Amino acid sequence: MRHSAIYVGVLLFATGGVGCSRIQPTNPTLKTTETQDPEDWLDATKQAYRSGDVEVRVTGARFGQPRVRDVRSGEQPPAGNLLIVYFEIKNNSRTKKNSHLSWAKADGHFVARLQDEKSNGYARHAFIYCGEVDGVKTTDREIQPGGTDRDLVAFDVPIAKVTTLRLSLPGMQIGQQGSVQFKIPVGMVERK
Repeated sequence: MRHSAIYVGVLLFATGGVGCSRIQPTNPTLKTTETQDPEDWLDATKQAYRSGDVEVRVTGARFGQPRVRDVRSGEQPPAGNLLIVYFEIKNNSRTKKNSHLSWAKADGHFVARLQDEKSNGYARHAFIYCGEVDGVKTTDREIQPGGTDRDLVAFDVPIAKVTTLRLSLPGMQIGQQGSVQFKIPVGMVERK
């Protein structure tokens, strides 16, 4: 356990993390196991992902600085200008709880990835020890039957000339296999 704390501290320092956030050091390009045809991706302005009892909907996106609350030391300075995408996760089951591991803090191999229509990938910002980001809890939790939860994911701001972003979220964070894939028109992203 002692070594884990040291390792995380080194990652925060080495990757330019601010407070409880840090840049995800993995390659942001999409994996080959994901659907590459943009026509197969869900339009974030019109469609929700549905599988079994789980439903995921993009509720908004914005460019700006997230408000971050560290679970250890309270309010932190903004993490810088980022693209932040917000979600609602709904458990449509009447009898079973659904585990939800926040995409905001996910680390390792099963992380969200963002790419534009020109195949540029964007680094993800993980909020490892944050309690809240923009009022969304980043702790792992269970969604009660018929209940909803909110989540978010943050990336470096895309280049100016792109029109469409492709966001791939690991399904295992919501108890599903494969990926949850949305295409997000840049026009739906608020500028603040």
